[in-house]
Amino acid sequence: MEDISTPNLNLSQESIFWTVFGLMVVSSIVFFILALRVPKGERLYHYVAIVITATSALAYLTMTAQEGSTLISLPYGRMRRIFYVHYIEWAITKPLILFELLLLAGTDQPSIFFSLAAIEGIVATGFFADLETRPGYKWGYLAFTLLLFIFIAYVLLLEVPSASRRGPEVRKLYRHLSSYIFLLWFLYALAWILAAANVLSGTTEVLWFSILDVFSKSGFGFWLLLDKRLPIDEKRGTTRALGGHYGSTTTTTTTLPEF
Repeated sequence: MEDISTPNLNLSQESIFWTVFGLMVVSSIVFFILALRVPKGERLYHYVAIVITATSALAYLTMTAQEGSTLISLPYGRMRRIFYVHYIEWAITKPLILFELLLLAGTDQPSIFFSLAAIEGIVATGFFADLETRPGYKWGYLAFTLLLFIFIAYVLLLEVPSASRRGPEVRKLYRHLSSYIFLLWFLYALAWILAAANVLSGTTEVLWFSILDVFSKSGFGFWLLLDKRLPIDEKRGTTRALGGHYGSTTTTTTTLPEF
């Protein structure tokens, strides 16, 4: 773990942040162009994807400006930089990613709400654990994070696929996307543990999280919006995602307000 004695970024970290900022901005613009190609009532997936990448772009711009981080003391006089702006951004973007997945699967609204609360809990406990320097409390927070992560894994990979009443092609798209996101979130957790254990250097930690952010936000958005299996009704202009209940044998079509 490199010794950090200054709040300033090194050149490698700053270059990484600028690169990711640019990718997120470009992704947001492309998603907006894609949104213009579908009826107004069908743009919910697109608008959520735009919010995800635009929020991430703002977070990376903040980090390039030498803001959004703090230094904490480590044993033996070392310091570690915590980018708390990541947690602010994740508190917005991770629930939105999960929302898009559950929307795609036709999940009932109470289950969506409970799952979003769980992912917010993961972000919150991860933030508290990252700031905590006492090992007992740090790993106590991590235990809560792990329990919530197991619940999210159960919802994404087991409960929702078995309960979804969507067509076979949409269910297949959901399985692919949910497995993709779960793998990336597992790598987030692994990176967090290695960073908390002072195994990763500051620059390696920045690079790891930045790559994961690009794949889980821009990559996820492009896959979702460009996939032909996305349930878009170009003639009727309705979003056919909300309203399908686990116990129902038919899929409900819900017309949402136009955006």
